[in-house]
Amino acid sequence: MILRIICVVLITVCSLGWAEKSTAQIVDLKHAVYAELGGSAGIWSVNYDLMALNINNFKIGARVGFGFMTEGYAGTTIDLHIPLTVNFLYAIKEKHHVELGLGTQIASYEIRSVKTATDTGFVRKTETLGNFTFGYRFQNPDGGFMFRVFYSPFFYQDGINFRYEHWAGLSVGYAFNRGGKRSSKPQEK
Repeated sequence: MILRIICVVLITVCSLGWAEKSTAQIVDLKHAVYAELGGSAGIWSVNYDLMALNINNFKIGARVGFGFMTEGYAGTTIDLHIPLTVNFLYAIKEKHHVELGLGTQIASYEIRSVKTATDTGFVRKTETLGNFTFGYRFQNPDGGFMFRVFYSPFFYQDGINFRYEHWAGLSVGYAFNRGGKRSSKPQEK
């Protein structure tokens, strides 16, 4: 369900970007690489972020990350977390942004499975968790140091129960421009 929502949002955003060709500004592709403590991948992650559309003070992009950890119990393997998010930024000032995001986390982890009083083994579980992001981002349009602090709760279906877990995060990294300027205005021939 979450993946369907993300696909609809991406298609809508792309459609709006191409439909508004006459009002969109010249866009530099903005990239960022950052480490995140807490946030959309649980404990920590390394992320790549791309801001691909810039209309006035609004910016739209996407992010993918990778995080892993282990519980440390004998017989367990590494837990893997992959956050995927669509980001919407509003520039308050040139370097200061309000950030909203909607995404999912693909999580593959081991949990304790008690079948009998003597069996305390582990079972691998893979699921998708939804999440949204609301926070502050410092990112210079020319690149360089970037910083994020945000509220990022998880929501998911656990059997018949809907779960909502409060969570937050902090990101520090580096932003850069790549690929030159790209105009979303139609080219004249």
